[in-house]
Amino acid sequence: MVRATAKSGRWAGQPLWRCSDFDCPTLINIDETDQAPVAPIAGESAQARFERDRAEQRERLRRAAPLLIAIGVLLSALGFYAASFLDLRLAALVGVLIATGTAWWVLKVPPEVLDWHRGAEAERKVGANLDTLEPLGFVTLYDRRLQARGGNIDAVTIGPPGVFVVETKWRSRGVDVINGQLEVGGRYQPEAVRQVTELAMLIQVSIAETMNRHRLTVVPVICIGNQKVEPDCRAGGVTVVDATSIAKYLRSMPEVLSTEQVQEIARTLDNALPPYQRRS
Repeated sequence: MVRATAKSGRWAGQPLWRCSDFDCPTLINIDETDQAPVAPIAGESAQARFERDRAEQRERLRRAAPLLIAIGVLLSALGFYAASFLDLRLAALVGVLIATGTAWWVLKVPPEVLDWHRGAEAERKVGANLDTLEPLGFVTLYDRRLQARGGNIDAVTIGPPGVFVVETKWRSRGVDVINGQLEVGGRYQPEAVRQVTELAMLIQVSIAETMNRHRLTVVPVICIGNQKVEPDCRAGGVTVVDATSIAKYLRSMPEVLSTEQVQEIARTLDNALPPYQRRS
């Protein structure tokens, strides 16, 4: 197929694709469309980062495969040789175990890469619960960027109770709030509280005129996607909930906005916070 311009007929002067070696019976219009890009879904950027990092890891393994195979064979041979002085069956077992252990060590997904996958799963779980609020007049924007700043915002939910920035976390250990401090596995986690508090402030500033007119303040929320959290927990002025209770928490807040005001603020935030940009 080649790009050309129609010379006659109702498509005259219009760009089109046509066959390169014979006349096509049909002309295909290739006018640019004005369709708006599809908004990102919950966890999309984290999942994309996981897939990108995993692909890069696999490419590094592919390039290093000859050397890694040679090392594995050498270690297996050395283990077999060392154990052969005791028993041939033991030597074979040692060789197999060394080969298996080497393969596992080489092929396993690094923890820092796997964390992106876990984070994406947690964001999808939280997003599924936030989406249940849509019939009640809530709007949630996922995977948004603060202009001139790195990183992303997991979710911003706008509804009758106001504006909430929801930062999703995946944690391998139990989450508690003790004496107003967020702890994970018994360790103090001030960074998570500082992060979401800063995000709330930056969002507030990004649409300050609108927020001031409605006399609103962005409410920071940490949502744990894979652990249970006791109800009514607050750490450093930040509400801490789990994925199964995020919707209930938002529904319980007093209403301060009308449907029209919710839509207005959602449109303003949609323009102020660009969506995550997919890589082609």
